[in-house]
Amino acid sequence: MDRKAEITGLLEAEGTPAYVYDPRIVRSKAGQLKEAFPSQQLYFSVKANPNVDICRLLAEAGFEAEVVTQGELTASLKAGFSPEKALYAGPGKTPKQIEFALREGVQLLTAESVNQLKLIDQIAGSMKTKVKVLLRLNIPSLHNKQSESMMGEGSQFGMDAQALLENKEAVLSLNNVEIIGTQFYAASQILDPTRLAKSVRIQIETTKQLVDKLGIKMDVLDIGGGFGIPYGPSESSLDLHACAAEVREALKAICDKPTNIIIESGRFLVGDCGKFYARVIDVKKSFGKHYVICDGGMVGFTRPVLVHSPHHIELFGSAANNPIETCSICGPSCSSVDCMGTVRMPVPEIGDIISFGEAGAYGWSMSIQKFHCLTPPKELVLPD
Repeated sequence: MDRKAEITGLLEAEGTPAYVYDPRIVRSKAGQLKEAFPSQQLYFSVKANPNVDICRLLAEAGFEAEVVTQGELTASLKAGFSPEKALYAGPGKTPKQIEFALREGVQLLTAESVNQLKLIDQIAGSMKTKVKVLLRLNIPSLHNKQSESMMGEGSQFGMDAQALLENKEAVLSLNNVEIIGTQFYAASQILDPTRLAKSVRIQIETTKQLVDKLGIKMDVLDIGGGFGIPYGPSESSLDLHACAAEVREALKAICDKPTNIIIESGRFLVGDCGKFYARVIDVKKSFGKHYVICDGGMVGFTRPVLVHSPHHIELFGSAANNPIETCSICGPSCSSVDCMGTVRMPVPEIGDIISFGEAGAYGWSMSIQKFHCLTPPKELVLPD
């Protein structure tokens, strides 16, 4: 049975709206990343898709879990990721979250401010344990509006190197944390193969300065990742091997001692594996424009309206021979923003199914689920 027939069968049996994930694509993307970065420790950013079946595939492929909440940690452990090798990140860790992580066996956290570093030390001390920490740094020169920037200028992510130096005495007085390295995560949705290498060069130089001025040893570099996928016709796929070659050159040229490298990825691994499917419940023409109303939209798949990002929208049904018109694809909610996109396509008929591509990352996990008390979409996984 081909994939389209399998998807049709699933949707007929389970109903819409629904996400459908293809595990074969996850395995393929995992293999590509491992081939490009064979010597680095690879982490899956669980926030991209915390579905336990998807997480299990990546745990079995040898990835570790990068989490930012208690819920993500719980999902990752259920999927089989090792708590001892997990990385607990995020700018808003609460005392209870840190306690939970340490109790579950997590041994590596990021610190995104001096206050957070002190909090981790305090909680580790109260639990009579020690924990390893990566300092997440923010560097102004990394700001780039061409990607989903998470560093540079003012940011809630990471801390300025100057803040660490200004609090040197307090940082060095901490007894229950071991600062072993730095984390940089300059941006998400990166398609420029040279961008990560530029980040790595700045990270190494900044880390060397901190080692020198703080007088502590750091030999772990979490260089982030942020590998993107194309969402629209104007975007091209990332040349992953060119990106890896650029990173290797940067490490060879600047890093003068053995260093453990961590790479994180979420969107690249799972973005293409999932599509969101919604059934057409009405079609109408208003003031010369075609509107297609579906049983799924921003409630359940919020990303297109939240970040104004185009997703591939296609007809997955019987009206392929109908006239091609410009159609606005809308969800069922009483909100003017519930428009998933405007595309040229054969005018659908009631009962047809519309597919939204690139929904495997930041789809279900990033979405409004309870507006209008609607039932959240199901998550379905195809046979491997």
